[in-house]
Amino acid sequence: LKEIKKLGVDVARLDYGYSYEDMAKMTFNEEGLMIEMNATHVTEERLQELVKYPLDKDRLRFCYNFYPLPYTGQRYNETIALNNLIHKYGFKVMGFIPATAHHRVGTGEGLPSIEKQRNQPTHINIQEGYLCGFDDICFGDDFASTEELQMLAKYKMKS
Repeated sequence: LKEIKKLGVDVARLDYGYSYEDMAKMTFNEEGLMIEMNATHVTEERLQELVKYPLDKDRLRFCYNFYPLPYTGQRYNETIALNNLIHKYGFKVMGFIPATAHHRVGTGEGLPSIEKQRNQPTHINIQEGYLCGFDDICFGDDFASTEELQMLAKYKMKS
């Protein structure tokens, strides 16, 4: 983790290859890195296993993927259920919304976590994201407009 921090990274996303005990230990890192786990594969049993170990809940967050191809994103109701489960165990969760200013090169599609949000206006996606339980929202696409960034910042300040 020290080498990752030297690169200017603030969040380390872990998917596979680590035990729950290892992931829990990483939350106590001296570098202050946030440890992030994939929200897509959360189950009650996995969360029960994770919380068996001492961990710093302020340094562990769950995060969804973003999905570049149409019809591959999360379902809205499924996301709400997963977010409720994650919150039940005292963790935060982050999701992605697409930027409308510029979509990912190669696909031309927005990069949301929730499929329904792929072509909706930004202000609706922000509101829906918070209503479905995202604690944090990021743009999945490489360039969000200044207007979109300001919209997200203003909405977060109100919540």
